[in-house]
Amino acid sequence: MTGPAPVGGTHHVARDGEQLEGAQAIAGKKAHLTVGQLDEIEAAVSDFRSEALRRAKMGVEIPGQKLVYGNRGKRKWTDERMAEVKLYKLLKADTYEPRTIISPTEAEKLLKKDYAPLASLVTQSDPQLRLVPLAHKGDAVKIQGFDPVKDEESLI
Repeated sequence: MTGPAPVGGTHHVARDGEQLEGAQAIAGKKAHLTVGQLDEIEAAVSDFRSEALRRAKMGVEIPGQKLVYGNRGKRKWTDERMAEVKLYKLLKADTYEPRTIISPTEAEKLLKKDYAPLASLVTQSDPQLRLVPLAHKGDAVKIQGFDPVKDEESLI
């Protein structure tokens, strides 16, 4: 995706050999037509992306795209009370104020090497699949297809 066009200039995006003009190149009266349809256009793009991801998760090859795992979720405490007790012991009482518990990431930054006793109290969600261009640095995820069940007498 490209950024906005510089003020006073036009923005050109090359796609499949043709030149597409950016938003600043739209004439005054036509601009309101496009702006009025942006919500509809964005919803359609979101629907297209969702459908492409759904198909890729089912093993359908999407030309020019691949399925990769995204980043893991934010870390959070599995037991905030236990984490608070350990943080109070590991950080000196003058450093730690138990009004609100700090995040695992903040605790790791503060404690550095002393973070190990808290590691067992941290959970993190698994990465979610996402569809990216083939040039993306991540390894493609292979989806195992399945064979339809054959009509067998014993199954009917």
